[in-house]
Amino acid sequence: MLTRYKIMAKLAENGLSCPVYKIPFDMTLGNHDKNLDNSMTIDKFIAARSYVAGNWDVISFRANKHKSDSSLEEIKELYAYMQGKAAANVI
Repeated sequence: MLTRYKIMAKLAENGLSCPVYKIPFDMTLGNHDKNLDNSMTIDKFIAARSYVAGNWDVISFRANKHKSDSSLEEIKELYAYMQGKAAANVI
């Protein structure tokens, strides 16, 4: 069962930052209902499973949005494309 204590422990484990993009979470009171890029979200790795140990993490809204909008294959394709551009010194 997911509790606020487990969430707080995960936040501490991640250094109060998004483990994906390494950006600090917005901890401002009153911003919890806004979809800011650095807002905290609880993400399930396998959506069909519940919030059991090992199947969730606290990540940024930005990371969760990217993850929910893309398949793993699309992310791999984007990564390969960006690596090619970086290698060609385009970006």
